[in-house]
Amino acid sequence: MYLLYFIVLDFLSAFNFPEFDSVLEVNKTYLSLSLLCFVLPIIFWLLFYKFYSYPYAKLFHWISALVILLIIVGILSYATVNEALFGSNNLGIDQLLASNNSAQEIADSLPLYLSIYNVFLSAILGFAYSLLLKRFSKVQMHLPF
Repeated sequence: MYLLYFIVLDFLSAFNFPEFDSVLEVNKTYLSLSLLCFVLPIIFWLLFYKFYSYPYAKLFHWISALVILLIIVGILSYATVNEALFGSNNLGIDQLLASNNSAQEIADSLPLYLSIYNVFLSAILGFAYSLLLKRFSKVQMHLPF
């Protein structure tokens, strides 16, 4: 799961400070982000196609459901990374953030960038899951996605 988020860590030059990576690994943040990215969209679309019984749903309703899903994934991803970095009682991270301004900037931007990346991945997977699950819906068969 680490390889999914390698792009963001490399973009922010977080590898210059291995403490960030070790804290995220120890707290199982990569696993949590992956579960949010892969599992939450499929559960959401299963519930949407099973319980949303309005027979005249349009593209607007589908887009609204996707936006709600992405907002949920974004908030939970941000909270997960923020808690892992700033809520941990790791003395090494605390000392690094107190002594290095560039490490502080990376730590401040890391939750936002990881959550945006997770939202992007969830949008792609949510679209694919929606295409797959729409075929099994008896009410929402007419939706374009």
